[in-house]
Amino acid sequence: MNKINLIIADDNEDSVEILDYFIEQLPEFEVISICKDGEQLVQEVMAKSPDLLLVDINMPTINGVDAIKKCLRIKPNLNFIFITGYDEFAVKAFELSALDYIVKPIEKTRLYMALERAKNSIGIDRNQSKKPGEQLKRLPVKFNGSTYYIPIDQIIFIEKSGKK
Repeated sequence: MNKINLIIADDNEDSVEILDYFIEQLPEFEVISICKDGEQLVQEVMAKSPDLLLVDINMPTINGVDAIKKCLRIKPNLNFIFITGYDEFAVKAFELSALDYIVKPIEKTRLYMALERAKNSIGIDRNQSKKPGEQLKRLPVKFNGSTYYIPIDQIIFIEKSGKK
């Protein structure tokens, strides 16, 4: 299996150093870029198409949540985990379909659990998209100003009520 390419986006050098060290211990993951702000993250995602992002929320230029929103407009199947010192953004993170939300300080076992979950999710995505150029089959659903991408194979029933 190919390595899972990931980008770390965090303006705190200590956090980046810890994450990079923990990830180096896992042979199936490779850090392909480190971003210091949200604008750089958006540019790197577009240029390098990573499999996974580890994103801090409070960063210069564009915060992590807004940077992810920008990335999702172009790459709706992007996998990302928020790693931040703020627990109050957790609901927003999961509304964006984050794979996980880790509150700092970073604990090795907690990070490895999240990366294992990401690896399983990415493995499923890779298996589903074997044909080049084929989009993953997800249904975009707009609700309360947000767009959710629901895997079609997980939909059991759909009902429309008026314009909802």
